[in-house]
Amino acid sequence: FSDGNPATWETLGTSLDLPVNTTFVALTITARENVLNSTPEFDGHYADNVSASLAAVPEPETYALFLAGLGLVALARRHRS
Repeated sequence: FSDGNPATWETLGTSLDLPVNTTFVALTITARENVLNSTPEFDGHYADNVSASLAAVPEPETYALFLAGLGLVALARRHRS
């Protein structure tokens, strides 16, 4: 504990890049007590505000399909006028 108070929440943050075609991610949270003291510092382990976010990155085919669709819309608009 950075301030010497065992009741203070400690913040932990991390980020990682996953390999292509990753289909499974496991998140494990572990808390430990100081068992060397004669009195326990806390009676339980808690995690609060745990979150994970994944951002999908479009594949090149998505961009190609989008541009092809825009091209068809432009062609149809030009054909009408």
